[in-house]
Amino acid sequence: MKPTTQPKRIIIVGGVAGGASAAAKARRVDEHAEIHVFERGPFISFANCGLPYFIAGEIQSRDQLIVMTPEKFWERSRVHAHVNHEVLAINRAAKTIQVKGPDGALQDVAYDKLILSQGAKPIVPALPGVDLPHVFTLRDIPDMDRIVKFLDEQKPQRAVVIGGGFIGVEMAEAFHHRGIHVTMVERNPHILPLLDRDMATQLQNQIRRADFDFKPLAHAARFTSEGVEFADGTYLPADLILLSVGVKAEVELAKVAGLEIGVTGGVKTNGRMESSDPNIYAVGDAAETMHAL
Repeated sequence: MKPTTQPKRIIIVGGVAGGASAAAKARRVDEHAEIHVFERGPFISFANCGLPYFIAGEIQSRDQLIVMTPEKFWERSRVHAHVNHEVLAINRAAKTIQVKGPDGALQDVAYDKLILSQGAKPIVPALPGVDLPHVFTLRDIPDMDRIVKFLDEQKPQRAVVIGGGFIGVEMAEAFHHRGIHVTMVERNPHILPLLDRDMATQLQNQIRRADFDFKPLAHAARFTSEGVEFADGTYLPADLILLSVGVKAEVELAKVAGLEIGVTGGVKTNGRMESSDPNIYAVGDAAETMHAL
């Protein structure tokens, strides 16, 4: 049956896990909708959990990380996926977004419903030396490519991983797998602070037996070309430094548009994932959701 009214236009900002899932779900719910995904990076729907394992060499092909391409998304779900397109602003009154294309050209795109799925970005501490070429974060495939290029060209022997969360532990293992001596640095008494002390201690003991070094209760104060200086005056030599101290929701676009930001720092949503504007939704790491209880 043909639609009797103009198809609804659904715009999604961000095309990785949350955005791609939202687009696919929107198509299942509305077979007639015009769905567009704008992703500022060069890839959509990639396997970001696999990035450390490609760095380690356990995943051999980079293509194994690419879950979906714009061409496949159109063929499978009739979703228009635009990579290297950055959304710069939201005009809530006009129900439009401003988009910058790969050639730098700007265009205004109208929407009926807008879904924000910009994810989160790594926290980068404001410390001296954080911009040095051997200091990295890991969030996406371009980050991964930069780390692999550095490993292949510079062949570092000593790595310091700042932060003992899940990504920090996985990256420490990846560096160790490549024959690099690794020291993990954590401001808490043990790694994986989200776990109970007993569980985390067992994992920590396993890591120590695997010839990792661990520096607990440590606070980095400065990065140099030769290592890391700490607040207590101690020093660790390093050829490579990975920052893995957490992430924060990407909410600048929503904030400038006047959407309500929740106490956790994400876009505040209700039980239907609606923001404070009923025509704008937020999903994924960019959203603050209602607790199940």
